[in-house]
Amino acid sequence: TDPGNEYQRRIHQIAFEHDAHFLLGGPHAEFTNAGEPLYFNSIFQLDPRRKFVARYDKIELLAFAEYNPLSNAPFFPRPAEVPRDYSPGEKPGIFDVKGAKLGAMICFESLYPWLARDLVGAGAQVLVNVSNDAWFQRTKAPYQHIEQTRLRAIELRRYLIRNAGTGISAIIDPLGRYESEPLPIFTQGVLSGTVSARDATTPYALWGDWPLLLGALGILIGIGARRLRLV
Repeated sequence: TDPGNEYQRRIHQIAFEHDAHFLLGGPHAEFTNAGEPLYFNSIFQLDPRRKFVARYDKIELLAFAEYNPLSNAPFFPRPAEVPRDYSPGEKPGIFDVKGAKLGAMICFESLYPWLARDLVGAGAQVLVNVSNDAWFQRTKAPYQHIEQTRLRAIELRRYLIRNAGTGISAIIDPLGRYESEPLPIFTQGVLSGTVSARDATTPYALWGDWPLLLGALGILIGIGARRLRLV
């Protein structure tokens, strides 16, 4: 028996038996009109009917891991780890799950406040982060990743569900607290909990980074004015 097919069969069975939706990460390929292949890092929504009903393609790709920003530089050969560039997606990852709108981020996309804000602006009531941190092994990086991800829940007052294949997986409440004990790195287990769809808004959801930028500009103007008075 093909382990891959058996794994897929089991997922489909769980979705059907428990009236459950799955958000599954994986690569996706399609072809242009000219026959050129395009590759995407994607999340697929599997519904209880065992049908793939939606897909999100990662927008913010990671340099040197998902694309080579220096691919056209003759002095910089393409790394073996990036044989072909992924293409960026164009639309926010919003999934409708039993009437609730889930906004999805893939891996390091959870580090971008503006991207999570765009998801909320597109109607996301719950945030989701699907990540593969296996390449960090047992370094501090997985812990830093989830700590920065928690900020997205706080900024936007949304529950955030984080599923990392090798950890750290967690359910985070709108105040950045863990709903239950997170699953540590390289630990097999099941994480369950309850989240609620929220429509609350926040200053960051309304204004983004503008207050910070205007504040920084005001400080610079104040410093400049003070120096002029001292001259």
